[in-house]
Order: sequence, then structure tokens, then C-alpha cells
Amino acid sequence: MIIKANPKNPRHVNDIKRGAAHFAEHIGRPDIMPDVRSEEGRNNLEAAVDGMINLPSVTIFLAYQDDECVGGTGVLITPYIFDYTRTAADELFWWADASAHPRVGLKLLRTLHKFIKNQKCDLCVFHRMTNSPKPLQKIYERMGLSHLQTSFAGEVS
Repeated sequence: MIIKANPKNPRHVNDIKRGAAHFAEHIGRPDIMPDVRSEEGRNNLEAAVDGMINLPSVTIFLAYQDDECVGGTGVLITPYIFDYTRTAADELFWWADASAHPRVGLKLLRTLHKFIKNQKCDLCVFHRMTNSPKPLQKIYERMGLSHLQTSFAGEVS
């Protein structure tokens, strides 16, 4: 079951924080994500999640299986930076536990894509990280998306 998260529901908030920690742990990029193995890193990530989930332009969906949260995805909807007459949706993250049904990730992405369409967005951007599952590019292409760019990220020194 996939539901729209309620930022006032403590269970949803805790599930989002657990998912964010899962994402931070598995992305393999300590240069851009807090080190959730340390107390300071967990606190930093939790503060970031608290801020993000309360933004009116952010919507998060959670996947539950046997009453346990096994995945989530989120989107930021804003005016398109290069043309304020248009609306853009930027997928922020998605994750699925290894214990989740194999189709949970796909269901989350489809739910998010449908939500974006219902918001009447003009553009959407979905992201594929270097350690994302291999079939993700084909899934995005089936959703009508095309490869736009390759991004590089790191600390500024």
C-alpha cells in the first residue's frame, strides 16, 4: 500500500527519517550526505528532513507492507527556473528496502509520476544515481522521460 505522507503524523515522520538514513547509508557519497553512523550526522539529517517535509512544495509518498514502511519517494514542485509560466517537478529521492516486494520501487515511481501529472506540472525531472538499479533508465524511458544530463557532485574545497 502506498500513501501520501502526513508531516503531522509522527509515524510518517519517523518512517521518512528512517528512509532518509537508509538512502544516506546506501548512496555511498559521504561527501554530499551526512554520515548517519555518527550522532552528529544523524542529527543533521533529521533536521534536514524536518525542514523538507514541512515545505508546502514537497510531497512524500510511503510504501507499507505488512504494516511496516518499506519504501518512499518525494517530489519538489516549483515554478520552472527558466520560465516562471511553467511548473516543474523534481524527484527528490526514492528508496525501497531489500525486504520489500520486488515491485515496490516501481509502484512508488508510478505513484509519484501520476501525482505529478495530476498537479498539472509542465516538466518533471527524475534522477538516476550511479548506484541506482540498472533497469531504472528503461523504467524512466517507459514513463516518457529521456536522458537529459549527467551531473557531478562533491564538496567545494
